[in-house]
Amino acid sequence: AAPLTAECGGVNPVIVVPGDRPWTDSELRHQAMQIVTLGKYMGGAVCARPQMIVTSKQWKQRDQFLDYVTRAIKEDTPAIPSWYPGTEKRFQEFSSEYPRAQIIEPENGKGGPACRALYIPGVAPGSYACTHEAFCQVFAECPLDTNTTAAEFLPAAVTFCNKQLFGSLCATVLIDNDTRKAHDGVLKQAIADLKYGGISVNGNGAMLWPQAHITWGGCEEEGATLESGRGNFGNIFGFQNVAKSIIYDSFVSPSHPIWKNKYAFGQTLAGLASVALNPSWLNHIWFLIKAIYYSFKSKDF
Repeated sequence: AAPLTAECGGVNPVIVVPGDRPWTDSELRHQAMQIVTLGKYMGGAVCARPQMIVTSKQWKQRDQFLDYVTRAIKEDTPAIPSWYPGTEKRFQEFSSEYPRAQIIEPENGKGGPACRALYIPGVAPGSYACTHEAFCQVFAECPLDTNTTAAEFLPAAVTFCNKQLFGSLCATVLIDNDTRKAHDGVLKQAIADLKYGGISVNGNGAMLWPQAHITWGGCEEEGATLESGRGNFGNIFGFQNVAKSIIYDSFVSPSHPIWKNKYAFGQTLAGLASVALNPSWLNHIWFLIKAIYYSFKSKDF
């Protein structure tokens, strides 16, 4: 019998590379919003959602960045209900494992308990949030005790993600354009070493999924124990022996889904669907024009 091709989720990481220069307030907020937007989408019931934010404990802007993450969960993105069966049980399990975690109620509790998020900063490597997929609105952060240079932080982050996080579906690397240019070789080695089927540099790993011309699935998982599945799908050009697919974007881009306006976000998703169904140059250009237009929309909740 032919082996079954299947895709599951995992504890998908967002690796936040400390900059050679300080990030601006707008950059810090943008990246926090990007993480939280995908983390809240469909109430967190998305296999590609970012669950683990990987930082350097020595990064001088860590606390400031995490404050923006908290603000994005509470105020800057809308209250979205979690609906997937078993969500309440998993939420409680994570709460029990981390009794000091912060329960955040977006929009001042609008929507009730189903819209709550659990924010867990400072988790220890190898602890529960590293080995269990939440599939609901749980946001964890693990600070690695490394120096802040890309040359030292990135290899440590890659080792942590490969060895201590459950799954191999997708990973995101956030690195400002100046630092990326200065450490291009280090970044390329990190991408080569990451054991994830989808890697996004300055976007979100979930954005690989709608791209039919590349692959989506776990990274070379075989044997009796599967975490993110076996094989991959997409790949309309039929490339052989694909281990992973990688996409690149600018550090701050209008193509990043940001959920600050419900109507604009819905239109952005519709544009992404159109591009996925018909990835022509015209559709890509039209999507970018609309994305830029909607990026100026103000908060509507």
